[in-house]
Amino acid sequence: MGKTTISSNIACVLALLGLRVLVIDLDFQANLTISYGYDPELTQDEALAAGMPASTCVDYHFGHLLPQWQSNGPAATLADVLKKPFGENGPHLIPAEVTLDRLEALFTVDAIMNKKPELAIARWLAEGRSGKNPNLDLSGYDVILFDAPPAKNQTTRGALLASDFVVAPVSMEKYSTKSVSYLAGVLGEMNSDYGKYPELAILGNFFDTSRVRVAAQVMTLTNKYPNAWLEKQISSSEEFKKVLSDDEGLPLVIARPSSQPAAELRAATKALVTKLNILRAA
Repeated sequence: MGKTTISSNIACVLALLGLRVLVIDLDFQANLTISYGYDPELTQDEALAAGMPASTCVDYHFGHLLPQWQSNGPAATLADVLKKPFGENGPHLIPAEVTLDRLEALFTVDAIMNKKPELAIARWLAEGRSGKNPNLDLSGYDVILFDAPPAKNQTTRGALLASDFVVAPVSMEKYSTKSVSYLAGVLGEMNSDYGKYPELAILGNFFDTSRVRVAAQVMTLTNKYPNAWLEKQISSSEEFKKVLSDDEGLPLVIARPSSQPAAELRAATKALVTKLNILRAA
């Protein structure tokens, strides 16, 4: 289970807790978008021929909401882009598809022109949270999640700068201290350059307390990042593979709510809610 699986499930649990949630897929591979039942490769004509609803297609993505993209084409509103895979009260989604990859090129041009593209997402978020723009009103959401690609590019850096917290799922099966140390270094650079950085939360994944190596890894993490380690973890389970094949890819907490990994996902999400003071902020 990777970061996208965790993101899709956490978003659902937050919505079940009564929070208004928006998830933004920033990866042009669109795994999060696919996990919520949309087909980024499907055209409107193909959907019509197959008897599928047009809403299954992905016509817009996050890039269409940014000034960088709109200078090369017609502007899109939040209503144009937004998907609601579980209805009004479930998590809402800004989907992704392959042309989102162009956004990184546009950010690179901005960097050459010294326009600080790493701040573009933070500016977008601030405008939306203000509620002043009716075409981009994010003020109704309690939680906004970015599912960013695991790369030190302008898009991921921008998402980090726009965020209050970063949740790092760490695989206990093949954990290396280098990965978390690298992320901590990136956050340190942000603090030096901008005087702000998101608070780190580390979520143990593929967790098996019977393995000696896992216990040693937990000790290393809690000693080095004592305030970041979450006390609730997610164990290895075949349920995640089964749900992908048996339940049309629905998030596990929706498809199999009584399963053990679903219970662990709910517990981990509640630990995040407590750590990040999400309910108080909402």
